[in-house]
Amino acid sequence: MLEVTSDTHESGKDPSEIFRQYFPQGTLRSIAPEDVEGFAREWLARIVKENCDKPNSSVSYFTVEAGKDARTFVVKYEEQGADFRWNAAYLLDVLEKSPTGEGSFGFNPYSTSAPYPSELRNKTFEHHVKRGFGTKRLEVMNALTRAWYGKPLSSSPESNLVGHAKDVWTSLTKLGKARYIAEERRFEFL
Repeated sequence: MLEVTSDTHESGKDPSEIFRQYFPQGTLRSIAPEDVEGFAREWLARIVKENCDKPNSSVSYFTVEAGKDARTFVVKYEEQGADFRWNAAYLLDVLEKSPTGEGSFGFNPYSTSAPYPSELRNKTFEHHVKRGFGTKRLEVMNALTRAWYGKPLSSSPESNLVGHAKDVWTSLTKLGKARYIAEERRFEFL
């Protein structure tokens, strides 16, 4: 059964304050799904139906407001089993009531092969490419993983990074915001 929950950081700190440390131009706020309108509400419903409606799972809804007309809607998903735990988040970026892109990350704290939050998807829609939205989305995802799990966001393994995705991580590395971990063939925020 799907449970809707509010959010807290495991340290007891306010996640929105931790979020602002890593993404100071934005504000993280918990919302109810009925607070979302139009295409964003349809997107939230589709994401929950396709990815989150499972036994022993819960969802939380958030918005990141970063400027007058820039918002990111977030669905946070958690599933707990007898011997596993899966955390994920799905993001939809909106500028002036128009979607600019979407992203997601996942995290299994019990994993021995990848015990860190990893980018699963970072897609900027066609008319918004090369305007910094992919970089901003990764920065928001990193702030969320810091606020919720106390860990930085990592890229997918380098073998899965192609074209612009690898360019974004390389750019973050040159700016001193990320590093490349050669032995694990992945990037990670600092």
